[in-house]
Amino acid sequence: MDHNAAMSNSDHESGDQSHHHESLTPRLAWMICYKETGSAQEVCRKFEISRKTFYKWLKRYKTSGGDSKSLLDQSRRPHTFPRATPESSVLLLKRLKEQTGFGQRRLRAYLQEKHNITISERTIWKILKRLEEEEKDVMPGKNVSQPSNIIYTHRLGQ
Repeated sequence: MDHNAAMSNSDHESGDQSHHHESLTPRLAWMICYKETGSAQEVCRKFEISRKTFYKWLKRYKTSGGDSKSLLDQSRRPHTFPRATPESSVLLLKRLKEQTGFGQRRLRAYLQEKHNITISERTIWKILKRLEEEEKDVMPGKNVSQPSNIIYTHRLGQ
């Protein structure tokens, strides 16, 4: 919510200094308001945020030494994917697909029998799909159907 909407008319009339912070990110405005008032309760009331939310951002801001970049959203993506299929298996799968032309069912059986690698059909399918998409990105002209020279004479309703 825009903090001006949360401010009462008496705040405007009393010459409140916080109005010049409106162009800043709301979180930075929270921090500036907190520095001015020294009251977390006042900041939360004024900006209509929970104390839990305010203290989360205050902690992040203080930990960073007051760096405003700390108030930006951070990625929620995990740093690692411990259950991901090993890259060596992905490369082997890619090579086998190119050599044999097998689908996911036969590739799963082949990997299990010849390489003692267990990967589900669904995972193999997802990996093959991803590899196919990556290949399209690398070679944009590949797998794109060309416009047809066929002239359609049939019309709807005839």
